[in-house]
Amino acid sequence: MTTLCFRLPRPPSVNNLYKRGLARNSTGKKVRPLTKTHAAWRKEAMALMMVQRMGTPPIPAYYHLFLTVQRGGGLDLGNCEKAVSDALQEMRIIVNDKFAEKIVLQWGDIIGCEVTIIDCPAPMPN
Repeated sequence: MTTLCFRLPRPPSVNNLYKRGLARNSTGKKVRPLTKTHAAWRKEAMALMMVQRMGTPPIPAYYHLFLTVQRGGGLDLGNCEKAVSDALQEMRIIVNDKFAEKIVLQWGDIIGCEVTIIDCPAPMPN
């Protein structure tokens, strides 16, 4: 079983991740541009993950995600997960955020955000 832990800045709300409308990237694909707040958070969070990861392998597929977020500032706890999951996927720490079997969000008396990812077995087919 693999467990990874990261200390990151407090994530932005999902309400403040993307600008309105679509833009085209360098390949011509339509994408939603990041807000300045999200871009700055993502850059800092990804740099911290790179330093804290220190060569650990990615979580192979299914996982449980635990987020403890700094209390206050009018942030809705339920809106904190998306920025973190997207950054974990971009950093190839997780294969895809659709493989989250459990997501636990909680407030904590901490600075920023504490992220714990634990791999888990594949779910049983129905």
